[in-house]
Amino acid sequence: MHSGNQSVRFFGVAGDPNETKKCSINKQFMAFWEGETVKVDFWCYIEGNEDIDWLFIFDLEEKVPVGAGPGMRLAIVDNKLLLEHKYPQPNVEQEGSGVAFPRDQWVHIEFETKLERKNKGYVRVRQDGAQILSVDNWQTLPKDILYANQGTKGMYNQIEFGLTANSDDNSHVMYLDDVSVSTD
Repeated sequence: MHSGNQSVRFFGVAGDPNETKKCSINKQFMAFWEGETVKVDFWCYIEGNEDIDWLFIFDLEEKVPVGAGPGMRLAIVDNKLLLEHKYPQPNVEQEGSGVAFPRDQWVHIEFETKLERKNKGYVRVRQDGAQILSVDNWQTLPKDILYANQGTKGMYNQIEFGLTANSDDNSHVMYLDDVSVSTD
């Protein structure tokens, strides 16, 4: 099934915990518009048992000329996936003790979101078929205050997979396979 033989391998080097490290694939000039439902499906494998707190593996965002663009991204925190917003909206965390993110085995991730600047959107994340994150009546795009201050023009235009951001001082190896991105 997923052996890693034809997968993409990402290697993040250890370094200063005050610096962000990346090893990822970033596709720009896309168009995920308000009102659309974005569906992302992929398999990933993270080696070893080193600490991976705040290791980001997937981003959906708007590129801005200066600074970090607004968007949503999946992070591993306390050995569980959560959804972080890169604009003023709370993170979406698993309820209760949650479902651990396995190491040294393939993990199937399904991400789905309805893009809305008002509280009419939603986010769903499944891990190995089990829904682990779900939120309804949610603002999934930032409101356009002023584009230079984290507005999005009503859309996201880039997607990123891999070790998309890591401030940890450990090295990490991640494999990615069978990526699918679609809109409705």
